Amino acid sequence: MGVASVGSSRPIEVVGTATVAPATTRVSIPFAATSTTAGPAVRPVAAPTCAIPVAAPVGNVPRLIEQTPEPSDPPEPPEPPEPSDPASTTTTTARPVSAAAALERFRADPRVAGNTVGVSVWIDRLGEVAAQNADVPLVPASNQKLLTALGALRLLDPQERLHTELVMTGPIVDGVLDGDLVIVGGGDPTLTLAGRHGLEAFTDAVVAAGVRSVRGRVLVDDSRYDEVRRGQAWPDDWATYAGAMSALVADRNRYRTDAAFLADPALGHAAVFRFSLISAGIEVAEEVAHTNLTTGMRLVVLDSPTISELVTIMMFRSDNLYAELLVKEIGFRSGGRPGTTAAGLAAIRRVTEAICLTGTPGGVDADGSGLSYDDRKTARDLRRVLLGALLQPWGPEYLSALPVAGTAGALGDRLVGPRTSGNVRAKGGSLAVSRSLSGYLTTASGRHVVFSVIVNGPRVGRAEEAIDEFVTNLASLIT
Repeated sequence: MGVASVGSSRPIEVVGTATVAPATTRVSIPFAATSTTAGPAVRPVAAPTCAIPVAAPVGNVPRLIEQTPEPSDPPEPPEPPEPSDPASTTTTTARPVSAAAALERFRADPRVAGNTVGVSVWIDRLGEVAAQNADVPLVPASNQKLLTALGALRLLDPQERLHTELVMTGPIVDGVLDGDLVIVGGGDPTLTLAGRHGLEAFTDAVVAAGVRSVRGRVLVDDSRYDEVRRGQAWPDDWATYAGAMSALVADRNRYRTDAAFLADPALGHAAVFRFSLISAGIEVAEEVAHTNLTTGMRLVVLDSPTISELVTIMMFRSDNLYAELLVKEIGFRSGGRPGTTAAGLAAIRRVTEAICLTGTPGGVDADGSGLSYDDRKTARDLRRVLLGALLQPWGPEYLSALPVAGTAGALGDRLVGPRTSGNVRAKGGSLAVSRSLSGYLTTASGRHVVFSVIVNGPRVGRAEEAIDEFVTNLASLIT
């Protein structure tokens, strides 16, 4: 990250009189919105290939460096304590001898009683060996991110980076910029206010270019995405768990929580940048505003991590903002400006249906993160997504993006037993009405397993414990 050079697909040409000091190793180059902010279109979807073999590669689960988790899913409301029940607090020492037996024990567990349970378990060379309500659409919570990750790796170039640009609309003459300074948002969710990957780097570049005064204004172009800041049917405290969606993000769009900022965070960032310029001794007009930039001279570009790295962060942290911006980026590539959640979700659905991974009637995609209470997915569809992803060229990247039980990411403190720690790689989900866990593991006898578990209902507070015990039993199988 930081001040990055322009790739070979964006030819550099010195123009005008502006220069940048050697410390930033940048020059002013032409800016054209149609070529520099559109990016390549989404990759074409191949014809349907529905045959998924009973034996499919899963491979060993690699260890990854743990990343610091951030708030992702809203906590469930407190539930009244349940009466003491030995069956709900202790684990029988005898392990089930089959996946079907493990499922029967799970179904009878008092910790899931009164809820709807959806389960699909697949074992290599055996196929689907256990299922319960596998085709019933349920609220998946953050398991929705499994589809967002698939869409991002399939439709975008995993090695591509997103760009945030500072553009001048006029030349610099004797230290005076005869024009505006425009921040062009490119959908990078990692941008900050301070530091070399933030608005501070833009101020440093303006100072290095010798600018002492700006005749125009600080403007912001966040037209890459639409103005919808929150997802459909999100919790009331959504800003705590996602941040306002925008093509220009800084400090996760969560450093202010007032209504004006949540309605237009990009304009708030422009005001921060203007204040930074003034603090550096640069004169600039007081007003900040929006614009739809078409031409100008690019002064500096900040490059995001790769799409593959963004997907990994999204999955490891269960990061809702990353998920939503990736969906809008897919929407931008497939549906044109502005990128919308609806267009992105439609493009992902086309991919999963083309390779026959989803399509159960009743499925609903309301957002990319799983914060929405309107999302509906079946356990079988999620299991098929996980299995089908492994058969794609980007399958290893998809697998390595998932948290590792007892080791790294959002599962770092779950499934820490000897059969599961470092063995289970999966995505969890948590809402007030839902607990979910879907992923991969290897049994005690060396067979690869793909599984999905969703529990919906009014009392899901302890369902997570029961799910973990069920997955532990799967990992202990000798089949």
